[in-house]
Amino acid sequence: MAPAPLPIHESLYASLLAWANEPIAITSKVSIKPYELRTELFVFVGAIAFWIIHLVGKSTNRRLAHNWVREALPMIEKEFATTANDGQGKGELLLWNGGDEAVLYASGRRSVESMHAHFSLTPRQDPLLYLYHFISDIALATPLSSARDTLTLTFQLPTPPAAATSDVFGVFSIVDKRCLQSLRQARPFDLSFARLLESNDERERRSLSQQWAVMSENAELTDSYLGEVGQKGDARRAKVGIQTVLNSAAGEWLESLILTDVPQHRPESVAAATAAATAQHPRLLIVNLRVPRGAASIRNSLPLLLCACNILDAIDLNVIPPLTDRARTKMRSARQAVDAAVLKELQEEEGGGEDEKAKGKQSKAKNRGEMSEKEQQKRKELEEKRARRKAQGKMKVGGRA
Repeated sequence: MAPAPLPIHESLYASLLAWANEPIAITSKVSIKPYELRTELFVFVGAIAFWIIHLVGKSTNRRLAHNWVREALPMIEKEFATTANDGQGKGELLLWNGGDEAVLYASGRRSVESMHAHFSLTPRQDPLLYLYHFISDIALATPLSSARDTLTLTFQLPTPPAAATSDVFGVFSIVDKRCLQSLRQARPFDLSFARLLESNDERERRSLSQQWAVMSENAELTDSYLGEVGQKGDARRAKVGIQTVLNSAAGEWLESLILTDVPQHRPESVAAATAAATAQHPRLLIVNLRVPRGAASIRNSLPLLLCACNILDAIDLNVIPPLTDRARTKMRSARQAVDAAVLKELQEEEGGGEDEKAKGKQSKAKNRGEMSEKEQQKRKELEEKRARRKAQGKMKVGGRA
């Protein structure tokens, strides 16, 4: 009995193996000239250079983040009961995502649910990504480089009682004027509720320098955090202490300080807009700062962390008083109007496709209505023939199966 033929792939493999084992007769002199391998040499040198740049860049980024954490850790441990580690037994406080992004988490403090310290560093470990940011910044003419060393401290405030879920917290921010445009681009929705305080005299009488721009959803918020204009607000300014920190060496490192209870971006669907109109967004205090390099610069930046904790305590202890009913009503009505406008716009965008389909059906029906009886009969017969052909095709496929 003859053996069963090998499967196609096995016979092909056997023939290839036999061909590979056949000796090759060398009839000419073999010589390898170095200049013939110049392409391979360039690729090899480029790969080695890329690898070295990656290691140096990754090490530089980790050193920047670790230096800040090492200096700030005593203050963080004093303010918070728990600081999370990587969970791998290495004692690493920073959780890394690649070579240019890291986060530190802390919790266990009055008036704060959690704090996240998020490092977004220059992609020194990836020259191609760095080149992309460089070219895009030039093409878009951005005022600030998108590939820079920044640290974002995000404090989430406790959720208010159920009875106060309809209350509003407000949007308020103090921004370095050099970062104002980029911040508005990064937070296009919540900062759209805040009005820019344009009067330089009003800022100066609140002890703020020309470096800072103030954005506030309501005048009461400005008075609550910065004190009233003139001597009447000196007591509030002394208790909260924002101006004291901004006018010190720490102000050099601050890009923005934001208090918000509105999402950063506008809802992208009708379902999301409907949910956002009824749900309560977390109340956040966000401090954006440039990452300092030296130990002295890092110590100069630490008052910003302490200032954020003092603001949270002032809110919790009513040193910063809650908004009046009139201010809350005004802000709530303005937000409801924006939510309604956004929802209407999204409904029109999502309903546009359905309207076009409906119009297409109406036009077809209209065209049929304008046909004569003979033309309608021909169209009907043609559609029946098409239906029979489709049915016959399905029967053939079923018979073969």
